Amino acid sequence: MKQSHESFCSLPFQNLQLDTSGGFRPCCKALEAIPKPDGSLYKLPEDDLDKVWMSPYLENLRAAFKRGEKPKTCKNCWSEEAAGIKSLRQHRVPSKERVERYISEATPHAPVDLDLKPSNLCNLKCRICNAENSTSWHREAQETLGFEMHDYKRYSSEKFNAENQKVLKGWFESVRHLEFFGGEPFLLKEHIKILDLAIESGYASRLTLNYNTNATVFSEQLLKTWQSFELINLGFSIDGVAERFTYQRHPAKWSTAKRVVDQFYQNRGEHIKLRFDVSIGVLNVLYLDEVFDWAASYPEVEVRFNLVHHPLHYSIKCLPAAAKAMARQKLEECLNKPAVNSEGLNQVIQFMFEENLEDQWQEFLIESRRADLYRGESLAEAVPLLAPWLADTASNSLNMPSFQALESGNSPE
Repeated sequence: MKQSHESFCSLPFQNLQLDTSGGFRPCCKALEAIPKPDGSLYKLPEDDLDKVWMSPYLENLRAAFKRGEKPKTCKNCWSEEAAGIKSLRQHRVPSKERVERYISEATPHAPVDLDLKPSNLCNLKCRICNAENSTSWHREAQETLGFEMHDYKRYSSEKFNAENQKVLKGWFESVRHLEFFGGEPFLLKEHIKILDLAIESGYASRLTLNYNTNATVFSEQLLKTWQSFELINLGFSIDGVAERFTYQRHPAKWSTAKRVVDQFYQNRGEHIKLRFDVSIGVLNVLYLDEVFDWAASYPEVEVRFNLVHHPLHYSIKCLPAAAKAMARQKLEECLNKPAVNSEGLNQVIQFMFEENLEDQWQEFLIESRRADLYRGESLAEAVPLLAPWLADTASNSLNMPSFQALESGNSPE
C-alpha cells in the first residue's frame, strides 16, 4: 500500500540510535531495542555497525511502514499525534521525492541521521533519569533500589572499536545529522573522537550537529572544533529555575547553569543555534511560567517542549484531576508570554487530558519519598503547588533494601 508523503514514517529508513548500553533502537522514542535473528541484542563494541543497519528487524520494520502499519515500538509517536502534537516522526518527514525513494528502493546503505549516546558518563542524577543514562545514579540505585553495579560497566565503556570507527567514517558520506545526548556529551571522550573521524572523512562541512547538554560544562576547545561543521544546534536542559532546577537535576546549581548558558550565548557564531529543551512532567508543569519568564531574556533562543513519557509516573497524564485543572489554568496563563509557542503549549494541555494515568500517582509519591530521603530534599518545599496531593505514603510500600536506614535519618549522602 503506497502511503502519502505526510503519513509515511521514514525514521527506520534514515535514522539509527546508539544507546548508552551499546544497544540500538530505530530512534530515541522507540520502545524496543534492535534484536539479532536469535533474539539477543546487537551490542557495541563486539557487533558490526553495518550488520545492525541491515538487520532483519529493521528490514521488517521498514516493510511494515511501507504497508501502512503502525508498529507497537512507535507507540510514543502515535500517542503524541493522537493529542494533536507534532511527533518526532512528523518532524523528520523528508521530501516527497525521498519518501518515494524509500518506498520503492532497497535499504539505504547508511543512515542519514545518527543519534549517538556513546556513554552514560554524567555529573548529574536528574529525577527523570536512571542508572542506565547517568553514572551519578549508580550508587543511589545500588543502595536504595538493589541494582548491581556490575550491570552498568558496559554503559560507561567506549563503544567504537577500530573496525566500527572505519565503518562510521565511511558512513559520513551519507550522514547529514549527528546527535549527541548522554550521559553528558561534553564529558565524553568518545564524542571528540567521533568528531575527529567526521573531520578526517572530509564531510564535516556538510554535517549538522545536535546536542542536549545539562548546562554544567563550557568548552572553548569545542567551539574551535565546531568551526569545521556546517551547523550546531545546541540545546540546554532547563526544566526549572532556582531551587526547582536543582531539585530536578541534582546536584546542579542554578548559578552554574546560568553562567554556562551565558558563555555559549556570548560566544555563539552564526553557525551555532541555541535552544532551551524543557522536559515537561509532573515536577515542573505548574511552574513553567518561571522558565518562560527567564527564557525571555534570551530572545534569539528557541524554547522547545519535550514531553516526559518515561518513567510513566513522571508523565503529566498521571496527575490527579484537580492538579490537572490547576496545570491547565497555569499553562493557559502562559500562552501570551514572549518565549512561548502557544500552539505547542495548547498541544501539551491536550496531551495531559488525552489519557488518565492517575493510577501511577502513588508510584510517583513512593519514588519521590525514596529520592527525598536519600538526597536530603523535600518535594513539598521544592514544588509547593503540589502539596495538596502529596498524601503520606506508607513506608512498607517502598520495598527497597535500605529504606529503614533512610527513614531513621542515616542517608548515605
